[in-house]
Amino acid sequence: MLWQQKAIPYWKTKKYSLAVACYDKAVLYDREKYLGRRGYLKCIFQRDYTSAISDMELAEKEFGYGYQNDHSYSFYISLCYLQLNEFDKAERILQNDFNKTTKEHGENWIHFLDLFYMGIIQYELRNYDKAIFFFDRSLNTYTNFSDAKYYKGLCLLQKGNITDAESIMREAKANFGQGYTINEDDSAYEPYPYKVNWSMAKWTI
Repeated sequence: MLWQQKAIPYWKTKKYSLAVACYDKAVLYDREKYLGRRGYLKCIFQRDYTSAISDMELAEKEFGYGYQNDHSYSFYISLCYLQLNEFDKAERILQNDFNKTTKEHGENWIHFLDLFYMGIIQYELRNYDKAIFFFDRSLNTYTNFSDAKYYKGLCLLQKGNITDAESIMREAKANFGQGYTINEDDSAYEPYPYKVNWSMAKWTI
C-alpha cells in the first residue's frame, strides 16, 4: 500500500503527525488491514495512548480478535492503560487475554513479554509477590531477560531482601550488556515502555 510505505520514513524520523496522516489514508483505503496497525504505531511510536486504544478497540469490534507484531490487540490496549496509570484496567484486560490464550492453546502460548508487562502492572500496584511470580514466568522462557531481572530486583528490594536484589541486579546488568533486553520488531527505533535505561535506572549496583 502506497500510503503505508510513504509513512515509514516519518515513523523512523519521529515525524509522527505526518506519519499518522499517511496512515489515515491507508486506513481509508484498507480499513481491515491498517486500522489495528495504526493503533499499534500510535501506542509504540507516537505514544498517543487514548487514540491507540480507540483504534485497537474498533479493529477488534469490526474485524475480530487480531494481532500486531505477535501480540494481540488486547495486549496493546492493556499497555496503553498501563501508560495512562490505569493499572486496574490494564490488569483486567491483560488477564482476560491470558485466560483466552490459556483456554485455546495452553499457558505455554503466553508470550514472555506479555508476562513481563503483567509483572510491571503488579509492580505498579505494589503487589510485589505477584510481580515476582510473573517476572519468573517470563524468565522461564527468556532466561536472560535483563529487564525482567531488573524489575524483579526492585521488587525484592521493596520486600527488604537486599542480598538477592543485588545478586539479580548484577545478572540483569550483565545480561543487558550481552544484548538480552526487549528486542521486539521496531524496538530499535522506539524503546518499549519500561525498557530499562541503565544510565537513568532507579537502582543499580
